Amino acid sequence: MLMDNLPSVLWENEELSRRIIHRLQRGEHIDAFLPAEFRFLEEEGPAWEEFFRFLGYRLVRTTIGEETFSYLVSQTGHMQPGRLGRGATFLGLFLSWHFLNQGIDGIEKVGAAEIHEHLLSTFDFNLLVSVFNPRGKHSRKKEESERQHRFLRDWMRTCLNELARYRFIEIKPSPRADWGAVQLYRLPALQRFLEVGRDLIQHGQDFSGKDGLEEAGEDGFARRIQRIWGSLEVPEDEDGQTPGLEDDADADDA
Repeated sequence: MLMDNLPSVLWENEELSRRIIHRLQRGEHIDAFLPAEFRFLEEEGPAWEEFFRFLGYRLVRTTIGEETFSYLVSQTGHMQPGRLGRGATFLGLFLSWHFLNQGIDGIEKVGAAEIHEHLLSTFDFNLLVSVFNPRGKHSRKKEESERQHRFLRDWMRTCLNELARYRFIEIKPSPRADWGAVQLYRLPALQRFLEVGRDLIQHGQDFSGKDGLEEAGEDGFARRIQRIWGSLEVPEDEDGQTPGLEDDADADDA
């Protein structure tokens, strides 16, 4: 029978095994901040790889620096690659750039309100509205009312929750906490955005002609985002989403 041919070690702790399988199949990443799941994957890696290979997945283990995380890539084509919404992708790029620019080894968190203010000072308000609410009707000269700013903040919160759902970030003390108290903690999987972030920073360095990462770096980032999302007339996909970090096995294994 099928079960007799699968590694028996996976059934020694059925509850823990079930949590690992469900998390990975939902598209989540498993890292050291989930100690029990992470340790089981690390200690019994070949057994888990064999198990998921049978189910039609490849278990990817990625290490950058001292941080390691694992996730699944479908090998059957029966499941669509994981997709992040337009706003969540935007925030993932921005957060990875923020942490990289601050020195990622020493910075573990940032306030949601701080990121909100940073976005408002970096990008045109109407561009942000079009990114975080792609299905809405937008005007190039929409008045920046208090109501519109409140909507923007709420849309951002929804997109941050999406990043947290896949464990790119962790939100503390809770996703429903008062906006001023919300802290965004980077998780290892946020590194999947880092190659893009490094490219943006490098463009800023080249533009400025110096080693610092001051205003030229921010300007380079804004220019790149404008090129991606600058046209408000681009039609949306039927599901209202733009491809996020679709699984790229070759890039993540490099």
